[in-house]
Amino acid sequence: MPAGATGNHLVLTVSGLPSDESPDGEWLVDLGMGDGIYEPLPLVAGDYQQGPFRYRLSPSVVEPGGWRFDHDRRGGFLGMDFRGESTAMSAFAARHHELSTSPESGFVRVATVQRRDATGADLVRGLVLTRVGDGERQTTLERRDDYFAALADVFGMTLDDVGPAERDALWARLAAAHQQWLETVSPR
Repeated sequence: MPAGATGNHLVLTVSGLPSDESPDGEWLVDLGMGDGIYEPLPLVAGDYQQGPFRYRLSPSVVEPGGWRFDHDRRGGFLGMDFRGESTAMSAFAARHHELSTSPESGFVRVATVQRRDATGADLVRGLVLTRVGDGERQTTLERRDDYFAALADVFGMTLDDVGPAERDALWARLAAAHQQWLETVSPR
């Protein structure tokens, strides 16, 4: 992500929980990113290891009083800056609308589901399921049933409230987008 707090994600920090790791009691709890941290990090400059991932926290050079989070090189994003002060949810409304409706938004163009556990991260982007941990493996979910089984088995998303017609429509969009993507990355 570019330097600076862009309003793409709401970062959650907590205070008042001093410990040896965080003497002033400040903690980074959530970045709003599916493959971000697994457990809270002390809001203290330094390098941190969680499972196979290595992170760095440092004072931001572009957000006065804010922080810079640098992700493991294998992560879904390089890093992000975030502000140190509290922010109302209304501050995210315009950016949320843009990210969730603009045809240029990656959140609109590609269906993505992510989850982080103690040993790595799972990501399904379009029809490609990726596991990043001590190594990386990818599987293309070529059949409708495989896609919905992965959502249920890997991510716990059973979609019980979605009817067959909605599933068919989703699968058709995913399959068409995947085919279009294949045509852009495969030599003719």
